[in-house]
Amino acid sequence: MMNNTAKILNKTKVLLLFSVLILIQATSCKKYDDGPLFSLRSKKNRVEGKWHTGMFLLNKYEQIMMIDTSRRAVFTKDWKYYYHEYNSFTKKVKDLEGTWAFRDDKEQLLLGLPTGIDSAMSYELWDIKLLKDKEMWLEKIVYDFPNSTLYEWRLRAD
Repeated sequence: MMNNTAKILNKTKVLLLFSVLILIQATSCKKYDDGPLFSLRSKKNRVEGKWHTGMFLLNKYEQIMMIDTSRRAVFTKDWKYYYHEYNSFTKKVKDLEGTWAFRDDKEQLLLGLPTGIDSAMSYELWDIKLLKDKEMWLEKIVYDFPNSTLYEWRLRAD
């Protein structure tokens, strides 16, 4: 009888310790400003896939004319980045293939696309503000003296 009681107490201690560790993790700082608090999928797995623009903002204002359902991004497992955009005003299509990578302890995405000059690449560094299975928010600031512009790109999984 005493042996069973000791086993139950040991299991209770282990469960309590595990619960405390989970609580500490849950109350600690989130990786991204807008969550999520916890995910079973790795950050790379959450980025990989097909995305379309849900919203694009300049200095906190939505840019309706810049949003088109055909503006898409694809992130592959082998660090390839595909970008598609159709401008309904100019009727121009932009299809580009580049690379992507994490920076700053996976808090930023580095997106590389060809410039069109020889084989040169142009890189943009976006801060990851939200990274969920079906939603990703990216943000960058472009500094042009004397002003700066805040870009927010909110993507939704296809």
